[in-house]
Amino acid sequence: MGVYALFHQVVKTIYVQEGVLGFYSACRPTVARNILFVIATFTANDVLKQKILKACDSSNTDGSSFSNELYVKQNLLTGISSALIGAIITHPADVVKTQLMTQAASKALPYTSTMDYIQTIWKTEGVAAFNS
Repeated sequence: MGVYALFHQVVKTIYVQEGVLGFYSACRPTVARNILFVIATFTANDVLKQKILKACDSSNTDGSSFSNELYVKQNLLTGISSALIGAIITHPADVVKTQLMTQAASKALPYTSTMDYIQTIWKTEGVAAFNS
């Protein structure tokens, strides 16, 4: 069981203590993580598509016309692969974001900033903690 027994208790507490802006307190780290994810995913997707198209073009030795589009299975493969790459790249940022968002529910001393969290965890737990 969490800090609150019911969802409406959370909403009421946040609204009373912090107002409407309290519901957006984690907006910056969430947006920062999502921007990184989108950049990584779109870039990986484009690179993978170009590699597949180049491989298909070089294997086309009979002189027939070359299609500049991928088949459904190829699109599925590049989509899944690029999302996986994006998730791997952004996982450390997601760990930081989640820890900062949940620190209120723990009994540990709160971190003063994102950099405070990163430096503290780096010193006490090492780099591996960002992939936990």
